[in-house]
Amino acid sequence: MELKFLSFNIQHCKNYITKEIDVDSVVNLIKESGADIIGLNEVYGEHKGNLPQYEEIAKKLGFHYYFGQTFMFHGTPFGNAIISRFKLKNPETIMIPDPPIRDNHWYETRCIIKTNFEDIDLTVLVTHYGLFESEQENALNTTLDILNSIENKLVLMGDFNLEPDNKKIKIIEKYLDNTLDAHNLTYPSIEPTKKIDYIFKSKDLKLVEAKIIQKVVSDHFAHFAKIKI
Repeated sequence: MELKFLSFNIQHCKNYITKEIDVDSVVNLIKESGADIIGLNEVYGEHKGNLPQYEEIAKKLGFHYYFGQTFMFHGTPFGNAIISRFKLKNPETIMIPDPPIRDNHWYETRCIIKTNFEDIDLTVLVTHYGLFESEQENALNTTLDILNSIENKLVLMGDFNLEPDNKKIKIIEKYLDNTLDAHNLTYPSIEPTKKIDYIFKSKDLKLVEAKIIQKVVSDHFAHFAKIKI
C-alpha cells in the first residue's frame, strides 16, 4: 500500500503574496498533491466567528482531522493539525515542556500530535519545533521518548526550525530515514535559503518518491513524500 504524505506550515492560511487569509489556496495545493495524510503547522482554531481552519480544510477535502493546540495567539487557539483520508485512532496531543528559563523574549509552547489509524498499521507524528536552543532541546528529548515507545511503522513530519547539518537532525536520523536531502529548500517560499521542514520514516518503510512542492502559498513550501507501507 502506498500512501502520500504532506508536511506544510500554512502560517494560519496567510497567503505569502497577497497577505490575505486564503484557505482555498491551501486546500487546492493539498488536492493537487493527492496527499492522504497531511501534517499542518501554524493552524488557527475558531477565530472571529469562523470555523477552525483545520476543520474548514478537512471538510473541503472530505477528510478526518485532529487539532493539537499549543497556546492562545491573541485570543485564538493556535497549534498543529493532522488531516487524513483515513479514520484516526486514539489521536493525542503531547506537550513539549517549556524550558525553566526562556532564552529569548519571544517564546511559544510547542507540541507533538501522535495518532494511529483504524485500518492502517502506522503511527504518525506531527510537530513544530521552537526557534531557540532550549526549546529545541526539549522538543528533541520529547520526540526521542516517543520514538523509543513505538514499535510499529512510523512517519514523523513537521517544521523543525533546524537545518540538515544540525546535530539534532542528525540524532533523529539515527532513528529514522530522512526522505529528502539538504538541497531541497523549504523556506522562505520566495527565494528559499534553507531546509527546515521534514518528513522522516521508519526504516521498515520504503520511500517511493519525495519532493518539495515549489508553489507559493504560505511562507513555507510544502514537503511531499510517497511511502510504501
